[in-house]
Amino acid sequence: MFKFDNNEKKNFLERGFVIDKTIYKLSSFELLSKKFKIELKEYLMKNNISNLGGFNAGNLNINPGIYGKEIFKIIRDHNFDEYFKFLTDEEIADFEVSFGGNLNLPKSRKQFYHTDGNWSPRMIILNIATSQINSLNGPLELVESSHKKKETYLSFLINSFFKKKTKILLNEGEILIREHKLWHRGTTNYTNNFREMIGIMFIKKSDKKKMNYKEDNGIVIFSNMFGITLREKIKEFIFVYLKFVFFFYKIFLSIKS
Repeated sequence: MFKFDNNEKKNFLERGFVIDKTIYKLSSFELLSKKFKIELKEYLMKNNISNLGGFNAGNLNINPGIYGKEIFKIIRDHNFDEYFKFLTDEEIADFEVSFGGNLNLPKSRKQFYHTDGNWSPRMIILNIATSQINSLNGPLELVESSHKKKETYLSFLINSFFKKKTKILLNEGEILIREHKLWHRGTTNYTNNFREMIGIMFIKKSDKKKMNYKEDNGIVIFSNMFGITLREKIKEFIFVYLKFVFFFYKIFLSIKS
């Protein structure tokens, strides 16, 4: 069961994230995780993903199909709803739930720091390790306490010099719980194998309707960061091969905004 630890809550408020071990080594989760990885490999064998935006950069999105909802059921069976309220001071029923994931390909390129979505509405993200995530296969890197103040990219870069950066290493079954406003980036996968991870997103609703699920039945891999148009392909080429140009472009956009 999820533990109501005041020090953990303090860490979440101050640092913007916590790591939880509630379903670590839980047999029901391990079984689902195994099935998910088998189906994901089958999908990759049957489908050409090289034309997707983000393929050359090395990061793609995953729709986990039924596995997102099934893993969420396991989590909720361990008093997650009450823990969510304890950690965030919000009712889980006031959030809409969607399921996603990340596929970090071999030899991927390190991303630029970014946040997920707009500053509001509030979003709480669970990143669930379905395989071990170590220092070599592209762990997420977080900038601690960077969620407290809305900043432009340039402002963030300046202030980030004074903030601690942490690479999130997870065992299979461990969960990273974070604020979406926390600046982060995907890092390089130095191995010859892809690294997958399932995500559950809780997005604050503007009304009080019953919690909704957004899901599909089958696993699907789709574009991440970049699209499939010619313009998007050019942007991705610059990101991969002329990264300094892409960096100064982001700085320009930051100043312009």
